[in-house]
Amino acid sequence: MANALMRLFRRGPRWERVAGPRATAVLGKTPGQVYREQPALRAVVGFLARNVAATPIKVYERRGDNDRPRDVASQLALLLTRPNASVTTYELVRATVSDILIYGWALWYVVPNADMESGWEATRVPPEWVTQPYTKDGFEPSSWLLQVPQAGRAPVRIQAADCVRFALYDPSDPISPASPVEALKLVLAEQISAYDYRNKVWRNGGLVNRWISRDREASWSPGARERFAKDWKERFSGADATDTGGTPLLEDGMQLHDAQLNARDAEWAQATTLAREDVAAVYGVNPSMVWHNDTQTYASARDNARALYAETLTPYFDLIQERVNHQLMDLLGMDATRHYAEFDLQSKLQASPEDLLPTLVSATGRPVLLTDEARAILNRPALGGAAAELATPLNLLLGDEMAQATDAGAPGEASRAAPAKSKGWSAKSHQRADAAGAALLTSTLTRFWDRQSKKVLPAIDSAKSRGRLAKADGDPDWWDAERWDRELSADLRPIMLELTRHSGRATLRDVGMDPDGYDSDRTVSYLKAMCDGRAKALNASMLRQLLASLDVDPEEADEDVAKDSPRGVYDKAKSSGAARAGLTLATTAAVWGCKEAIGQRVPASEFERRKTWVHAGSGEANPRDEHLAMDGETVGYDEPFSNGAHWPHDDSLTAEDTYGCQCEVEISIYRR
Repeated sequence: MANALMRLFRRGPRWERVAGPRATAVLGKTPGQVYREQPALRAVVGFLARNVAATPIKVYERRGDNDRPRDVASQLALLLTRPNASVTTYELVRATVSDILIYGWALWYVVPNADMESGWEATRVPPEWVTQPYTKDGFEPSSWLLQVPQAGRAPVRIQAADCVRFALYDPSDPISPASPVEALKLVLAEQISAYDYRNKVWRNGGLVNRWISRDREASWSPGARERFAKDWKERFSGADATDTGGTPLLEDGMQLHDAQLNARDAEWAQATTLAREDVAAVYGVNPSMVWHNDTQTYASARDNARALYAETLTPYFDLIQERVNHQLMDLLGMDATRHYAEFDLQSKLQASPEDLLPTLVSATGRPVLLTDEARAILNRPALGGAAAELATPLNLLLGDEMAQATDAGAPGEASRAAPAKSKGWSAKSHQRADAAGAALLTSTLTRFWDRQSKKVLPAIDSAKSRGRLAKADGDPDWWDAERWDRELSADLRPIMLELTRHSGRATLRDVGMDPDGYDSDRTVSYLKAMCDGRAKALNASMLRQLLASLDVDPEEADEDVAKDSPRGVYDKAKSSGAARAGLTLATTAAVWGCKEAIGQRVPASEFERRKTWVHAGSGEANPRDEHLAMDGETVGYDEPFSNGAHWPHDDSLTAEDTYGCQCEVEISIYRR
C-alpha cells in the first residue's frame, strides 16, 4: 500500500524529509519529567512494564504443527538471553515497555559485536535522545538523529536498517506515534497545579494549629495575660511540656479554635482518586490492580490477575514479539519460518498451581504429574520404580490398558502378577538390539581403542628402538593386559546394565506383567562377569592382531593382518570393528535381558516356558552356517540348544562364535 501511494506522490528517484518531533510537554515538562514526578503515571507505567518484563520471552524452533522444541542456541535465542554486556533481558524489556507507554514508541539499536556469544548486541535508545527522525516515503523512518546529552559531541545519525522500532498508533502521522501522555495532558496538568498549590499553602500559610479568643468585654490585665501565656507554654508546648495531649482549662470567656486545613475541605483526595482512574483508563488497567481499595476481595483479586494477562498485557506481548519475529529476525539474517520468539505465559500460570493443575487434569481426564515430579516440587528425592511412571486410576484406563490391568493386576504391585487368569493363555516376547544402545557401545569402544592406541603405539615404537619386540611366553612389555581388561569392562558395565534393564522391562510388558517387577540389582554381579569376559576377549583379539602386524612370527600370523601396521590395526578397529562389536554387545544385552526377565517373573510352576533360536538372516554379515541351521529351533527354557548354548551369545560359546553374531531368542510362555 505504501509503495502504491508513493508512486503517486514521489517527485524524484530519492528524497528524504525531516519529520518534526511531536511536542508532548505538560506545563513545560517533558513526558520523562512527568513520569518522574507524577505518582499516578509512574504507578501505572511501572506496573505494566514490570509485569511484561517478568514474563520470559523464549525462542522456539518450528519443526511441525505439534513439534516446537525450545531453541537456546540460535543467534536470536542468545541475543534475547543476553542483549548486551551491561543489560539483562528483564531490564531491556522493562525499559522498552516503559518507553512505549510514556513516549508512544521505543527503539533498539542492533549491531554486530564479536565479543558477545550471539555475535550481536541490542541497546535501547532513549526517545529523548532522538532530536529528529528522517523518512523517505512518509510511512516509516529511514534514520534518526541522536544527541547524547552526556557525550558533549555532535549529533550522530543511525539508520533504520540497524534498528528495531516498537510504536503505538497515531491517526495522522505514522512517523511520530501519539504518546498516551498526550491524552492525559489536562489531568496531569491539573494534578501538577494542585500539588503546586498545596505546597504553596503549606509553605505560605500560617503555621498555627490552634488559637485562643476572648470576649472584648472581659478584663485582662497585662500581668494576668503574661502569666497565662507563660503557663500555657510550660504545660502544652515544647519538649518540656508537662500536660501535652491533656485538656486545657480556659478562663472565663476564652474559646479554643482549630486552624488546621484538611484534605476533605480542599477536595484533594477526591481529585487524586479521579486522576488515578483517568490514568488507569488511558492505559487500559483496572485501578484496583494498582491501588488497593476497601471493596476488593480475594475473588476479585484473582479475577483481576486473570484479566491482566488475558486483556491488559496481551497487546504489549504481541507488539514486542511480532517486531522481534519480523524486523529483528531479518536483521540477524535468520529464517522466520523456522524460528520464532514468544512470551511464555505458561510460566506465569505456573505461579498458581491450584489453578493450572486442575485445568490440565480436567482437559486430559487423567493425572498429569508423576510421583517423582511431585516430590521434586517439595525438594524430596526421587524414588524411581513405580514413582517414575504415571499412575492412572483403573476407572480412567482405556481399551487395551483396561484389559492389561484386569489381567495383570494394578500397576506397581510388588507381588508377581499373573498375565492371564484362564488356562491355555499364551504370550511371546522377542527383543532386538537397541539402535541407540548399539551406537553408544560403538562410540565407547571407539574412544577406548583411541585411548589405548595413544599408550600402546608409543610403547611399541620404544620397544622397537630397544630391540625387545621378540615374543615371550607371556604378554609383551608394551602390553598391560590387566589394565586394559579392567578399563574396558568398567566402560561397558553401566551401558550393558541399562540395556538389559530396558530389554527386561520390555519383555515383561510384552507378556502383560508389571515392568517394575524386573530387578536389575540381581543382575549386577553376572553382568560384571559378562563384561569382564567380553573385555578380555576383545583385548585378546586386539593383541593378536598387533602381534601379527609386527610380523613377530610370520608362520602364526594371519597373512592379511600381518601386512598391516599397528596403527593400521587400530584405525581398522575404530572405523569398522567398533561398530560390529557394539552391535554384537547390544544384541547380547537384548537377548539376555529378555531371558532374565522371564526367569525372574514367570514361575515354572505356573507356566510352561520355551525359547526359540532366531537367526539374524540378511541383517548379519557373513552368517554362520551352524547358526543358520538352528533358526527356529525351540527347546525348553532351562534346556540348552543343539550347540550347547542356553541362549545366543552364551559364555559357553567361543569368541569366534559370538563376535559379530546378531542371533536373537524368542520366549514363549503358556498358562498351565
